[in-house]
Amino acid sequence: MQNKGLFSVLAVFLVLSIASPSTGSTLMDKETTLNVQAGLIGPGTFWVGQTEVETDVSFGLGGGLDYKLAPKFSGGVACALNNFSGYEDSAMMFEIGFMLKAWINREGSNLLFRPGFGIGAGFLGSLGAIEPSNYLVINGTIEMILLSETGLNWLVLLGITGAPTGGNDSLDMTYGPGFIFRGGVAF
Repeated sequence: MQNKGLFSVLAVFLVLSIASPSTGSTLMDKETTLNVQAGLIGPGTFWVGQTEVETDVSFGLGGGLDYKLAPKFSGGVACALNNFSGYEDSAMMFEIGFMLKAWINREGSNLLFRPGFGIGAGFLGSLGAIEPSNYLVINGTIEMILLSETGLNWLVLLGITGAPTGGNDSLDMTYGPGFIFRGGVAF
């Protein structure tokens, strides 16, 4: 039931983001930008104590709110909901954290690159017999954004994710590296 609540929050976030007015300036001129994405998490490895568990390709949703800290640099909140599955078990992980991004764009080009680094907290639901667990999550990403004058800009995100530390009261758990591939919009 908890997963349905998280899906509901992300669905509302997505609908409000797309429905919000995005006219008046291009993405490059805005102080605050929003992005939403959906896609895949590549296979990776979870370590539960000394046991290695391989994960399957799974789906994920993500989004972020970026505020320009300088003309070519932003920081902001990022969140994601990722499904981790392997050995016929699966669990949802909710992540929330902070991202820093550089803005790389050649004058006159409609292509923007935003390489970023993020750190946050991850909360994984029960995975088979393993109780819910918490993680320190580190993400490295690059967003490629096709800029548009309409305010709706197409985005492709490639990234790598991992948790160098985590677990619950009875087990130490880590994961990574895992690869992220998502598509979406920025405005």
